[in-house]
Amino acid sequence: MNLLLSQRMDHMVARNIRCQCNKTTQELQIQHPLLFPRSSIQLANYLCAGKTTQLPKFILAHHKMQRDGLRNLKRGLFKSGFSNSEPEGDLGNRSYLRPPNVIVTQPRRIAAISVAQRVAKERGEQIGRNSAIGYSVRFNSVSPKSNPDDGQVVFCTSGILLKRLQEEPNLDSVTHIILDEVHERDLNTDLLLVIVRQLLKKRPDLKVILMSATADTTLFSKYFSKLISPPPEKSAFSLAKFTPSIRANPPPIVTVPGRTFPVKEFYLGDVIKMINGITPQEKLRLPTQKYIRNEMNFEPPRNSISAYMNPSTTPDYFPVDLFEAVLAQIHKSRDSGAILVFLPGWQEIQALMIKLKEDYYRVGFGDSSRVRIYALHSSVSSSGQEEVFERPPEGVRKIILSTNIAETSVTVSIPLLMMGYI
Repeated sequence: MNLLLSQRMDHMVARNIRCQCNKTTQELQIQHPLLFPRSSIQLANYLCAGKTTQLPKFILAHHKMQRDGLRNLKRGLFKSGFSNSEPEGDLGNRSYLRPPNVIVTQPRRIAAISVAQRVAKERGEQIGRNSAIGYSVRFNSVSPKSNPDDGQVVFCTSGILLKRLQEEPNLDSVTHIILDEVHERDLNTDLLLVIVRQLLKKRPDLKVILMSATADTTLFSKYFSKLISPPPEKSAFSLAKFTPSIRANPPPIVTVPGRTFPVKEFYLGDVIKMINGITPQEKLRLPTQKYIRNEMNFEPPRNSISAYMNPSTTPDYFPVDLFEAVLAQIHKSRDSGAILVFLPGWQEIQALMIKLKEDYYRVGFGDSSRVRIYALHSSVSSSGQEEVFERPPEGVRKIILSTNIAETSVTVSIPLLMMGYI
């Protein structure tokens, strides 16, 4: 009798959960099947689709919907006299109600911190204060402060997850691992892929999602193809238990159209014409003039060996005054929008920052009430990096001098003009 009642309860829970699916959740079910994975490995191939910030939120929302559906059902049974227990306590030992404990890896610490803060803000929470979101990077970590029964998400670097695997080899407390930006293929990411592949043999219940906008999904699909088999066809909200088996089967690849914006490209010849409004080319430093002539007349070598040995005619020279003139012209001709400048390294960032603060063209670079200049580099402190993502006061332009650290998983919530030195 108890077994029959339990089975009937499960069917009623499933029906109640289905009834609570609004249009938005149904769209997520179709567009984001990672919420309801049919295998332990998923490959997500998005481009500017918000995968890093939205997917962890969907996982938490799905758990809340299931839990609230069961609680509402038990409350209805109690009021109708079919149950003797209040629904506020134990909801039953059901595996599908296990709170999600999600780990999301990022290749850089600035991405882990900024994405965690972004997700918490979108959920109406504040990191470190009753938030289900946390982050962990070297020398700095903030744990989730919400009720563990609501689910938790921790953003961390690949190195932090490797260290945790040393202390907890099976990651028994973790339900989902999301490896973001796997296309970067650095040492830590590749090592994680090897370890996670072996871990899935011990933990077939662990959900692993690999995400990238530009990765060769076929390569990763083949690597994990002889590992996990999918469960039988079931409804997205089916409560049936499934234990994956080890057999050859490629993991599913999910591609969701992203949101991109038109980009207009300007090359060195266009830049020279652009700065004529603020300074003629002849007024630039002599080494910069030589740099421009060499680059404009540069012809790539015919054989690949020469191209490798001599990639540029002036490889070691950084035309800092040319960058200063371009930024001055942009600032003078455009009233709004931040400017993101990609540079090779810290030395170039410092040189350009010093030059801009001298304000040779008298456009306001030295006045912090008009222009604020930030450096974005791995050597900058976490508090200094966080200032980059703060919205400046009205009428103040933000200029960000960065390496490729801002290339992926970093969102600046104001319009951007980008320029770079290659």
